[in-house]
Amino acid sequence: MRWNDSITFVRVVGRQDEEGAWHEDSREEREVFCNSYNVGTITMATLNQTGVRPTYGSRSQGTDVGLRAERQVQVRAIDYEDEELAIYHGSEYKVLYCTGTGELRLLTLARRLGNE
Repeated sequence: MRWNDSITFVRVVGRQDEEGAWHEDSREEREVFCNSYNVGTITMATLNQTGVRPTYGSRSQGTDVGLRAERQVQVRAIDYEDEELAIYHGSEYKVLYCTGTGELRLLTLARRLGNE
């Protein structure tokens, strides 16, 4: 494994006001090393057709219409803290799927269909 690429994980820090509206106060970013992979055809087709967003960790399963799986990155488990957003090569992605046990995690990254 080369670990010759990097990804920036984004944690959004926010608050709710008295009316219940959500306000983004700040974004915390941290960069970690990763290995990059292309999303396999079968994986991409399955995720895009079903809209199912299986996740690892404390987040529950759900659906998010309008996302397209585009990249997969491998990171060390100690570097991934269940962030839901990431910046990879200048584009913002949502962490769609996370698999792995032990030392490594494989994250599937997705973007909204309207993003450029």
